[in-house]
Amino acid sequence: MKAWRNASKVDHDVLNPRDRFLIGADVWALCRTGRSDPAKFGTVNGNLRGPWFIAANLVHDIAALLKLEMLLWDV
Repeated sequence: MKAWRNASKVDHDVLNPRDRFLIGADVWALCRTGRSDPAKFGTVNGNLRGPWFIAANLVHDIAALLKLEMLLWDV
């Protein structure tokens, strides 16, 4: 795995996304408590952002924990 990470120039722990990225549940909590603006989260291409985008990613995270495979448009 280390050789793959070095070849791909990945400089973070791929098994622990929280050390580099915000996960759906954390973003949901930040926005629900008013500590962050939902419009800050989403994608640049297509201007896909906001509460619905956060909720969809939360659903995908929960499905992954339940070992259910979803497509990006399954929300």
